[in-house]
Amino acid sequence: MTVIYNGARRGRSRTDPLFRRQDPRDPGTGEDDRDSRRLTRLKLVAASLRQLLGEPCISPCRRAGLSAKSRIRVRKVNMEMPTPTQLFERDIERAAQLPLPDAAYHLWVRKRELDALENEPETKYPTTTEMMDTKIFTNTLRSALAEILHARTVAHKGSTFRRLKKAHPSTTDQDLEEAIKRAVSLDTNYLKYYKANRNTAVEVARKENPGFQEATYQRANSRAAFDMAW
Repeated sequence: MTVIYNGARRGRSRTDPLFRRQDPRDPGTGEDDRDSRRLTRLKLVAASLRQLLGEPCISPCRRAGLSAKSRIRVRKVNMEMPTPTQLFERDIERAAQLPLPDAAYHLWVRKRELDALENEPETKYPTTTEMMDTKIFTNTLRSALAEILHARTVAHKGSTFRRLKKAHPSTTDQDLEEAIKRAVSLDTNYLKYYKANRNTAVEVARKENPGFQEATYQRANSRAAFDMAW
């Protein structure tokens, strides 16, 4: 065993694998850190072998060599992460707290995210390589535009209606459909207002699409600004 005292080295060389102890003032070679990493790798290998032999599976945190405190923090984070169902219910609860027109607008502009949370099938588009073909690109663009227009046309009959009905169950179907039509109209026309004059877009939208809260007009303004930035 090598012992360093007052900078004098006795016995084995510092590079010897058996060398471990050293002067506390000496920054050292980092061999202890390498040993710790080797031990972690051995633990991972042992855990994999136990799993292959059919023994109880070791948690990912323990396989990663995390300390007990770190494992507790990871568990807390995992427990706090909401599920897709919880995220979906949050949007419905928020819509339930809003007046009918604003609730319809909220659910309409959140349609794509809510569809994903409900695992509704998405339209499959060609790959990037296929889109290099001019004919495929043109047909895909036309199909996408047609799909957008169709979704706006039948919005009051689709998933947005079902979600709005869940948020406002006591409202008649006719009022729900009318609220969705108004929300789609605001979302569709606001970009036109913004392009004409972004400084007066909110005033024009408020005049031509009355009945919404100020926060909804400001939200539409932010969406239009984001779309124009692209």
